[in-house]
Amino acid sequence: VQKGTVLTKEEWTDLWQGRLTSFFRLATQSWLRDVSHSLQTIGFGWSCFARRSETAAAGRPLVMVLCTDQEATQLAAVSYLKFGRSLFVELVNDPAHRSHNDVHLALAASGLLTFGLMSFGLYNVRYGPWNKGTWFGKVQQTADEMAQSMSPSDPLLVTFFPDILADEGRSQEENTVENRRLFLESLPNRSFVRAKGTKASPSRFNSLSIAHAELDPDWSAFCLVLAVLCINEGWCKKASDL
Repeated sequence: VQKGTVLTKEEWTDLWQGRLTSFFRLATQSWLRDVSHSLQTIGFGWSCFARRSETAAAGRPLVMVLCTDQEATQLAAVSYLKFGRSLFVELVNDPAHRSHNDVHLALAASGLLTFGLMSFGLYNVRYGPWNKGTWFGKVQQTADEMAQSMSPSDPLLVTFFPDILADEGRSQEENTVENRRLFLESLPNRSFVRAKGTKASPSRFNSLSIAHAELDPDWSAFCLVLAVLCINEGWCKKASDL
């Protein structure tokens, strides 16, 4: 424990009642008061969760279950409520933080963490390497043009379609002219064309797994649209150049 950071019972009382205002746990004090005000709107207060002699006769005591971020502010508050005020309070770790940490630990254990972090650019490609909204407009325009003019037997579509079926969990026996035509018709209304989706960032909890889950069933279809866009822009002459 850092020297000078341990509070006496009297100091906690002064802090709680607002008489002590220079202590470094002001954020914790503010958080406790915010929760107290929220409890008051439903007729409760922190004192409702205190140990009382009549509690035993009345049966099970009231218990406050808190689900919070794993930050010093909330952890200090719960520690004070449980051990400083002897309240019936239990802390449940935020499942979003836990699942985010589990994903990163699993990626690290499998040797894929570096690859996953390098993939942020792939998941964010709809936000554009440049021009932002203009770039995504080009993606949408390309999908519209493909739906209107691309042949179901186009060599590029035929090349990508087995992977498109695999992404959707469909049989390769469905690789027919009719199904390719239906795919082209549906292209402008697909989720990856209509919206940019979740932006992946190392600082956003679960953004990597969420962005991947959104794109996973349409990954090959999106690659097809990008390949056509690159050819139309003259950045390459054939898909194999990409």
